Amino acid sequence: MTADSGCDQLRHPGLMTHSTLAQCSHSLYHYTDIHGLFGILDNQELWATDLRFLNDLSEQKHGEELLDRAFADCIAQYSSESVPVDGSSDYRMVDALKDIWSTSRQIRGDYEPTAVQYSVTCFSEARDQLSQWRTYAADGYCLEFDTSDLLEHLNFVPQTGTSADHALATDIRPVHYGDSGYEELKELVETTARECIPLNKTEAHGSYRAGHSMSWAMRIAAHAIFLKSDAFTEEREVRALISSGRAIITPGRYGLVPRMAIPIPRNLVKAVMVGPNAYADLQEASLKTYGANHMTMNRNGTGPYRFRVERSAIPFRR
Repeated sequence: MTADSGCDQLRHPGLMTHSTLAQCSHSLYHYTDIHGLFGILDNQELWATDLRFLNDLSEQKHGEELLDRAFADCIAQYSSESVPVDGSSDYRMVDALKDIWSTSRQIRGDYEPTAVQYSVTCFSEARDQLSQWRTYAADGYCLEFDTSDLLEHLNFVPQTGTSADHALATDIRPVHYGDSGYEELKELVETTARECIPLNKTEAHGSYRAGHSMSWAMRIAAHAIFLKSDAFTEEREVRALISSGRAIITPGRYGLVPRMAIPIPRNLVKAVMVGPNAYADLQEASLKTYGANHMTMNRNGTGPYRFRVERSAIPFRR
């Protein structure tokens, strides 16, 4: 798969669906260390990390900057209109845009008590990529997942009998890098504001309008987390926004890191690749032994299954 193939075609407005993601990228990869590998294989849990604790210093900020730019550009565009958009109310596009933008700034952290935190888990289209071995999996591993099976699982809704019953992932799709996602974001802002007008134009009650603005602002803010600095373009990330799971804390270089643990059946793992390092032979042997001792049923429940074990082809000496 070349750098210009795969899900690059999906980093444009209107093209993203789960079926097209699976068609253009049959496998997705997750780079991790021995602790992450053990958690997935033995505990059968995949961790999602609070967005603030990822290694990109501009994480979330880049998307927020594009979001503010989209609101400002839309307001400038519609401020030149002298009549209401629908011709029947004083509540216009500019009013809707300002309402949603104000609420958006609150839930993005401008007003700390109402700030929303997001948990994400990251996959990649890139198999056996040196930069990701160095950054995320030094002396580590790269797990391969079948894209269709992974999407089906992340769409699973745990039945707890409570209002928390919703899919494991709210959204999963390729990340936009640099300004490539701006036009799609601006279109979303404009479309959302238009939806806001008929519901709010006859309502003078502030809390009513605020409630609608909150739901719309959260939808737009969630979209912005799929926008990243173009410094990370080569990672070709496919990001999952996790909405259901077990809250945990793990110690790490960034302190006590908030995470969400979600179930991930062992038989979702197609293969485990051992990264380039001095002990790759022992790591490969240990994985084969583990796989032989922990065989499970395949996804169809028709026979035994264990993951493939592979070695990185990169001749990198640590």
